[in-house]
Amino acid sequence: MTPPPVASSRRGRRRAAWLIGAVVLVVVAVAAAAVALEIQRRGALERIAEASSTLERVADLREDALDRYAAADAAAEESTETATAVLAHLRSLVPDEDLPALESAERLPEARVAERILDTLRAAERAEPPASETDFSALREAADAIEAEAADAEASLAAVDASSGELEESAEAIDAAVSSVSDRLPEEADRVEAENISAEAPARIALQKAARAAEADPGAAEIRAYVRSASAVRESQEAEMAEKDRGGLLDARLEVEEFARSIVGDVRIDFDWAPIVNGLGEGESAGGYTTWWYADGGYATIELSDSVAAFWPDERFRGLVAHETGHAATARCREVLEAEPFSGDVELLATAWAIGKGFDDPWGNGVDYYYGGVPPEQAVVEAALACG
Repeated sequence: MTPPPVASSRRGRRRAAWLIGAVVLVVVAVAAAAVALEIQRRGALERIAEASSTLERVADLREDALDRYAAADAAAEESTETATAVLAHLRSLVPDEDLPALESAERLPEARVAERILDTLRAAERAEPPASETDFSALREAADAIEAEAADAEASLAAVDASSGELEESAEAIDAAVSSVSDRLPEEADRVEAENISAEAPARIALQKAARAAEADPGAAEIRAYVRSASAVRESQEAEMAEKDRGGLLDARLEVEEFARSIVGDVRIDFDWAPIVNGLGEGESAGGYTTWWYADGGYATIELSDSVAAFWPDERFRGLVAHETGHAATARCREVLEAEPFSGDVELLATAWAIGKGFDDPWGNGVDYYYGGVPPEQAVVEAALACG
């Protein structure tokens, strides 16, 4: 007996329904996967865009940041050199409140950024667009790489900016402290000169110039130049004092020199001593010779025979020193020497000047030696006193 055909038809319809359902599930799964991949692809593109924007911003700011850092670093380096020079040579002139700023120069290297950070910032460039926007694996790798690069670049920029600010602030504090010292240098130079008054005049003049140069531009080079000048003055003082001590006449020579300075005013004078000067100096004779310069405010060198110190303070020898000091005074009054009544006669001016200062002993003041015992007229004496 043949089975009814209806049962077979039903089984076929069930298999068809199952197959359709399976296909639908596959299609849905594939679609879901595609959507997920698209979401991830777009996410990767957004990450790339955001990181690229960061890199672009850093690249735009890079040159200014690097230029600022270079300037701040150079200024800090110069400030450190100056602070080191001040602390090494002029520490006694530093006010207590300024010491911390100068001592902070030792810590400035800690404020500088590592070279690798600068290299990272220098290398920051706008990101290249991905080669393919459909290859998700490549997009993800590109996003990771660009984000890492952007993070390093941004961190480097922040570090460089912070370092620049710290260096600038430190250099400013150091420079202010240095200025407080350099402002005192002219006064300090006066003190050094007064303490080393026997040093040669050119050395003392160089000291004053160096002090004013450092006051105007308080850099390390200027500070060191001042220190060298001060050392040169002290060395000159030692050498001159050793020369003056010859023959056991140190105290007398110093009295003679102080006497000359007391009557000449602000003309710088240095002194040389010898047994014979200008052919004189034996026995009770005395020799003197003066050279003067009009430059640098005027200065002079007076040469005296040892006999002047040996017979000091004999009025005759005081008159001779006054005469030589009159020559020295000429360094500040060239116009007086060249005008009437002197017309360049240096001996007439020196003789009249000594008389005008009250040293009228004709033996030493030049009256006997140059003018046969006949003193210059009173009008000439008064004209000579225009030299001060």
